[in-house]
Amino acid sequence: MIYPLLLISLFSLSEGLQCNVLNTIQGISTMSCPPFVYQCMKFTCDNSGMTNVYKGCNDLSNPPISCTNLLTNCMAMNGKGKCHTCTGDLCNSVSSQSIPFLFLPFFLYFIV
Repeated sequence: MIYPLLLISLFSLSEGLQCNVLNTIQGISTMSCPPFVYQCMKFTCDNSGMTNVYKGCNDLSNPPISCTNLLTNCMAMNGKGKCHTCTGDLCNSVSSQSIPFLFLPFFLYFIV
């Protein structure tokens, strides 16, 4: 009886991290990352008033979509790039805009 439970628990542990996927052409969706990927990422490139955004799994074994390569490509176009990583399911869904000041007291009330 222990062996079937062990197998079930191994399958549930092997399910990958869920990340939002976004690029300026395809729109947004979600994906399961490979089992060895533990971070989601959001990369932005600001270039001459235009902002390009890429979201997905931070898969270091896939250099074309790594933060380093995206940053290099952004700089080659005279842009300013930023890469943010996080470790929870769908954690890269939040926009990069800051919290409006009207909501700041509400959030501070629950923190303090």
